[in-house]
Order: sequence, then structure tokens, then C-alpha cells
Amino acid sequence: LQKLANEVRKLSGVISVGGVSHQLGTWADHSGDYKRSAEDEAFVMRDFMVDENYITNLELTFLAGRNFDVVTEGGSERHVILNEKALPMFRFTNPLSAIGQTIYTQDSLMLTVIGVVKDFHFRPLSYEIGPVALRYNLSGLNFLSAKIEHGQQAVLISSLETVWQKLDLNHPFEAKMMEA
Repeated sequence: LQKLANEVRKLSGVISVGGVSHQLGTWADHSGDYKRSAEDEAFVMRDFMVDENYITNLELTFLAGRNFDVVTEGGSERHVILNEKALPMFRFTNPLSAIGQTIYTQDSLMLTVIGVVKDFHFRPLSYEIGPVALRYNLSGLNFLSAKIEHGQQAVLISSLETVWQKLDLNHPFEAKMMEA
């Protein structure tokens, strides 16, 4: 993914490049067990592994806190960003009350909440928005995300396909565009 991202960054019309574990707008996502404290009963919630550019690429709105910072994240997963719908699941009363609090996933992985974003559709639009956790985990990235200049879609698709064919002859090129 990093090799592809480096090539895509060079293309004219590309504003920023990021990565994500699963495609938005599909049923293909991941879930994990989450809880507020180590003693609580776990519940299942959707999550996406992302990098520091993904939230910016989607133009998600922060209600409290901040985005991931590549300099402070380090090599191990430490932080999480929640959407509004996730707050009641952890008994947070509002976005600001969640900032700096810890939650648990995978039974014992403690994550500190650094941000809360406005709810957004991460499944098909016909599906109700649910709670989701965005986790900074570079090893879990499977898909490239690029924010591009408006009106550059057709030119960039062609350029992206050329880049892809130089890097991977075994898999077909696939691209999906989303507009806000």
C-alpha cells in the first residue's frame, strides 16, 4: 500500500493520500469487542483501521478532540476516534466528555479517545448509521484513499490505472469514487 500511495501522491490533481482497512459504503467491514472498563461486559461495534489522512480525505467533522498525528502515534496502537453514535455505548454524555478517556478492545487493548467525529455513513446509504471506532493501525490498511481536486475524476482514474499496472500485473485495477 505504501508503494502505491507514494506513486499516487505524485499524480496531478491528488490533494492527499491515506489508507483504510475496508471500503466505505459496503457491507465489508470489521467489528470487535469493546468495553468502557476492563470489568465491563463487552459489546460488538464496527471499526476501521485508518491512517492520519483518512479522516481528512473524507472531510469528517470533529465535534471534539483531534485527528491522529503520525509523529505522536508511534508503532503501537494507542488512540481511537469515535463517532457520535458510539458515545452512549461507552456511557459518554457528550463528545467533550469522551476526550482523554480510555476504552478497551480485544479484551485488553486499552485505547485513549482523542477525537469524536460527526456521524457519517460507513455502510450503504440505505442502512442506519451505527457506532464506529476509527483506529490508527497502519498494518491493517488494505485500501488506498485519495482526496482529489474537483473535476479531475476521469483524468485521475486513467492515471491511477497506469500506476496500478506498473505495480501489480496480477490483480485488476478497481476504483470507486465518492462525492460529498
